Amino acid sequence: MMNLYMNKQTKKEAVTRLPISVSHLNRVIFILFIAALTGLLLLRAAVPSPGVMSPYIILGISLFLYGMSAVSTILFLFHIQRKYWSGPVVSFLCAAMFYLLLGTLCLHCFKGGDAASPQQVTVFWQTAAFRYLRATRIPVAAGCLLMAVSNIVLFRITGFRPVNLLGLLAAVLSLLSRILFLWAASPGCRGLLDSLFLYFGAGTSFCISYLELFFLSWLLCDLMLLYRQAEPPVDYIIIPGCRVWPDGTMSLSLKNRVSRALGFGKEQFRQTGQHTFFLPSGGKGSDAPLSEAAAMKKYLMEHGIPEDHILTEDRSTSTYENLLFSRALLAERQILPAEMTEKKQEDPVSGGAQKPRIIISTADYHTLRCLILAQELNIPAEGISCRSHWYIYANACFREYLALLYHNRTQHILLLALIWISFSLLSFLA
Repeated sequence: MMNLYMNKQTKKEAVTRLPISVSHLNRVIFILFIAALTGLLLLRAAVPSPGVMSPYIILGISLFLYGMSAVSTILFLFHIQRKYWSGPVVSFLCAAMFYLLLGTLCLHCFKGGDAASPQQVTVFWQTAAFRYLRATRIPVAAGCLLMAVSNIVLFRITGFRPVNLLGLLAAVLSLLSRILFLWAASPGCRGLLDSLFLYFGAGTSFCISYLELFFLSWLLCDLMLLYRQAEPPVDYIIIPGCRVWPDGTMSLSLKNRVSRALGFGKEQFRQTGQHTFFLPSGGKGSDAPLSEAAAMKKYLMEHGIPEDHILTEDRSTSTYENLLFSRALLAERQILPAEMTEKKQEDPVSGGAQKPRIIISTADYHTLRCLILAQELNIPAEGISCRSHWYIYANACFREYLALLYHNRTQHILLLALIWISFSLLSFLA
């Protein structure tokens, strides 16, 4: 009966995972953005006379952008339903909100009478950009204030660390840039700054909106994962490392990760009678007496886990290496294929095509990026997470957002350039 239950679980996982590469999804993202922005330029070319923006053109732009938003939303829901977490999937949600924003701005300008009479396209998109900056000033200011407060609380509790300044610096820069743009777009501003905003303000404003919406998309996806935790039974639990203090004790974040994995393993044995293997991963820091993996192994053994149920990986120095070297360790045991390509795993008992059930136990702010990296490394993993204090989550989630941006930096740089050039062209085509 237990084997039958496990076979059903594994077959279910095999069905829900979508065998598609991240590079293909990246191409889809570019196609969506190029189609939307090219459509804006083509609709601008359809204006009956130079510099005229009729109501029909505005309504056409809005419907076109809403259609692109619907397509992006469908693609996002299609992939997350199959538990396929990757960078492009987060970008699908970002694209859906970005197109929804643009379409709503078009309708808002039309409703407000700004574009009901003939006027220059430059003024239309400048007005739309100004409306976005003005409408989001309160939520952005509230987010910046929360980030700044969380950094101050973090300094008081854990002491000063340069990495914890990222949130505070981002909050200050975001507020200053928002104030500068609102001032440049205000009727009282004249001179060079007003001219720069007239021609380049729309492109720059929508680049800012893309970065803000991508952060919101990352945050929403991360919150979704908090309510979509993996369930027993599983075969392996990977535990990414975190800092070990100079006295050999684990940091709070590391202890929470291994405790969450330990609790999951014990609950699984209680429910199903099946043991799981633990794979703590993490190298030795410059000021630590032992590796992160060794510290976690010691903790697990002290809490009743036999040594032969613990596989340690003690070479990694980053999240990517945590998963890369853990995958290599599983490949050595023939749990996963040596090549990072989609292959079926043969069950040695039944001979059926099955994959091992693998989960990653980490902090709540860290789960999404771990699953994205696992997908790129072809590790069929789900996630369980331990909750962090609010001041840790607020600061760490921004670092994770920056890490995800950097990981897919080429894609984001190209998309930002595409957005900036497209809206700058719309501004110059007056």
